[in-house]
Amino acid sequence: MARGLRRLMACGRCRRGRSQREASGSVPTIQQFRQHGDITKRALTRWQQRRSHAHMRLLGGLFTGYAGTTELADTTTGEAGIFCASSSSRGTFKSGSGLAGAGIGSVKAMSFRGGCFTLTAGLLPWKINARSYQPGAGATVGTITGVHLRFTDPTFCDFSADGTGAAAGNGTVRFRYVNGAGRLQILRTGSTLHIYSVKGCGGAFHDGDTAELSSISMIAPVQTITGP
Repeated sequence: MARGLRRLMACGRCRRGRSQREASGSVPTIQQFRQHGDITKRALTRWQQRRSHAHMRLLGGLFTGYAGTTELADTTTGEAGIFCASSSSRGTFKSGSGLAGAGIGSVKAMSFRGGCFTLTAGLLPWKINARSYQPGAGATVGTITGVHLRFTDPTFCDFSADGTGAAAGNGTVRFRYVNGAGRLQILRTGSTLHIYSVKGCGGAFHDGDTAELSSISMIAPVQTITGP
């Protein structure tokens, strides 16, 4: 998000209004929001995100996902990556309406196949979190947290991919899910993954390198996630 944008002007009425809203757990309407000061692009984005994931509606239940090419790339060098012909996942989504965006689902299993030796998902389950809803596109953008991956090729290379440490279990990747199509894309942007515990690898990977996971999965049964 662009820097240098103005914040809402602070005033006693604004602070009192915000405290009352937080106490009640409600999210203001755009009319109420504008009454409390100078509305900026940053503030409006935060408001829209709160409105979008404050009242998620979800079919829910068990799901499976299948993706074609799945890539774990070193983005520090831009010259190394682990490429799998396919990947599959299994997990659950919560069901109901009025759901909070955090923890709307979880990935309980994930496997990789084809040309990537032994790439494994660990420290499962991973948490699925909805951050914003795009009604025009019928799409939800969010994060998958708790991501941990391990690559092992006994003859050449061994390393982990995680967030703040080799076994921290706090890596994050971003996703975009489209209703109707059941298309869940793990995005290349917004990853907090780093490479750790490198053994061998011929200098292709280094401890501390940034990394990103990317794939496009088709989810079944198709889930429908909507905002307010």
